[in-house]
Amino acid sequence: MSKKRQKDRKLSDIRAWRPDDKKYSAGLALASSSDRQKNFDPNETEVEYYNYTENNSQFDPEGKDTIIADQRHSNVPDDMVEIPPMLTNATRPPPSADYFLQNAKYETAAHKARWGGWSEVRFDDA
Repeated sequence: MSKKRQKDRKLSDIRAWRPDDKKYSAGLALASSSDRQKNFDPNETEVEYYNYTENNSQFDPEGKDTIIADQRHSNVPDDMVEIPPMLTNATRPPPSADYFLQNAKYETAAHKARWGGWSEVRFDDA
């Protein structure tokens, strides 16, 4: 939610709702309908997007913004199992490629899922 709404509601952070945070979600479920309406006011609330670092117009998995976003969107685990055909790890270069290409970091299925907004709707069963 907006910083102004957070201040008005005397909340410790700007989260309107985090579905994977069972303690937070339970508290919201117990809130009054008026409180929930204030939390989800469309004029004061927005979806938290996965913002990542670009380097030379390409995704940078080791960039500062990517690392911060990966932490915020960690409900999609880094070791997420691939779901072909779209959510797969990047194809690695052939063994004949030079050292730098062999050791470069590439996007994973988890990165692709976060780009697609899965971290906003995926619920953790754990």
